[in-house]
Amino acid sequence: MTITWPFYPPACGATNPPGCQVVPQPLFLPNRSQRIEMWGRFPSGEIRRLAADVGTGPESAFSGFSIVPVVDPNDPCLMRAMDLDDPDCGGCRYDFDKKVVTGCAIDNSICGAPSFSKKSSTGPGVSDNDATLIQQQLVLQGRKITSVTTPFLAVDAMTTGGALGPLLTLVQWNPDPNDPHTYTGLALTAANAVDSTLVGQRLSSCLAYRDTRGPDRSPANPYFYVGNPHQVTKPLSGVQFGFLSFSTGPNTMTPNLPAQNFNGMSFFLPYAVDDITEILITLESTRSDPPKIPAFGLPTSVPLFAAKRMPDSTGGRGVIRMVVLANTTPPLAPGPIPAPTYSVPVGTMSILSSLDSGLN
Repeated sequence: MTITWPFYPPACGATNPPGCQVVPQPLFLPNRSQRIEMWGRFPSGEIRRLAADVGTGPESAFSGFSIVPVVDPNDPCLMRAMDLDDPDCGGCRYDFDKKVVTGCAIDNSICGAPSFSKKSSTGPGVSDNDATLIQQQLVLQGRKITSVTTPFLAVDAMTTGGALGPLLTLVQWNPDPNDPHTYTGLALTAANAVDSTLVGQRLSSCLAYRDTRGPDRSPANPYFYVGNPHQVTKPLSGVQFGFLSFSTGPNTMTPNLPAQNFNGMSFFLPYAVDDITEILITLESTRSDPPKIPAFGLPTSVPLFAAKRMPDSTGGRGVIRMVVLANTTPPLAPGPIPAPTYSVPVGTMSILSSLDSGLN
């Protein structure tokens, strides 16, 4: 599926009435106690929750979706030690018996330093000038997909992203309140980014949360998402389903950035939906731990999108095509959630059906 979100308002022009003031639609990015749910409507009137098959348990165990910036420069767990492919820090692991981090090929203070800091770019045989250049290159890459309102606190309080909005990714929602992202004591600031005590605490907390005691280092918390500034399609931790529409460069609203184009999300369903007629996407404001199967149409549920099935002739054999419409009447103040108005097309969906049988 491809979805454009958020929706930036068009500029007022000659065809608009005098005094035109276009109000942008709010960006309903979930906070850590909210999740995105997708629901399928079928001809019988049944509405069924759509759970992605991520291989971690039965359908009822799926925790839901979330939408987050693909890379958060101030993520306290964004460090080289989280990158299993890092030649010097990929071997770092938390020893649950000794309560220490072991296995780092270079100093722990480097492997645990924020990825965008200069400290993270240092190491044996790396000159001060080279470390500065390595840091600058990574920050330059990160700024291309980060909002202008987001500071890079590991650099300084003044360096911010360069894009109108962040590159957003669809991930699996983490229902665990013990996620290190919620630890206020680990929060990154310009003053404490490379503080030796906090670097050590972030290093041990993030590795302990990610890893199990087993030698295979399989994730203890598969929902734990940490982005990867070096390769955004391969997160350092967590499940990533793809990207919301994002483009920069000539003929976009950010022509000062290089040409970039990210778009498309996909996942598997553990059951057939050949007769599905509609998909509804909502923002849910409840937290459950362990996760429970939510109900559709709760009073606190915010309708975001509705995907309507198109005529079969538009899809081809074994393909269901849908057009995604945005809710243009979102709640703007506390109170009852208004009835949705789905009128603006903002994307498409393609459902490959009948994958359990051949096309004869």
